[in-house]
Amino acid sequence: MKLSGEQIQQVEDYLTKKGLKYIDIRYEVLDHMVTDIEQLMESKNLSFLNASENVFTKWNENFVTRSSFWIGLVYSGPKIFIDNSVIIYKKMVLKIQLIAFVVIIGFGNFSNYFKVLQSDYSQEITLLFKIIAVFSMVIVLYWFYQIKKTKLQTSYSFLFTRNALPSALVFGTLGLLFSESNSMKLAFIIFGLWSGWVLFKHHVKSVSNYSLPAKS
Repeated sequence: MKLSGEQIQQVEDYLTKKGLKYIDIRYEVLDHMVTDIEQLMESKNLSFLNASENVFTKWNENFVTRSSFWIGLVYSGPKIFIDNSVIIYKKMVLKIQLIAFVVIIGFGNFSNYFKVLQSDYSQEITLLFKIIAVFSMVIVLYWFYQIKKTKLQTSYSFLFTRNALPSALVFGTLGLLFSESNSMKLAFIIFGLWSGWVLFKHHVKSVSNYSLPAKS
């Protein structure tokens, strides 16, 4: 038994009331809930009202408000959204940190091997890093602008705004201003660029997968 458009809208209204506005997780949950309701109506011959109440009760624990250290304790949201965001961010950060560590070691060895060259061209190398850092921050800001243009919110746009953008701008700037280590500067740049690109790419992909506008 398939739900009508009006019935599906009632399920969407429930998700809106629960604060689930990020389309990648919202429509995945919507699909599961609609399927559960349809199965109850067919297998147990329940009305839509009774079936939806049973499904809403079943899903309620997924919408309790919580926060996480990984994405900032100051922000709280539905448990299912926070848990999903933490999984995305932990996987991405651990991978980028490993790559950045390898780069730091590799660049350190390269610098030691060419100490004479580094000494002779220290000013030029410093200038090159500044140019790369500024260019990287411009790219991250461009991605942020493109995300805003979609006028839709996803778990990826949330993480981009909350984590990747500040990392690219704040930590990159601090590294350029206060760190004498070029390898550390490079690590900051890599983290900001890579995390920004991964989140931007997945946001665009998520938006393209859903033609319906997100409910707010």
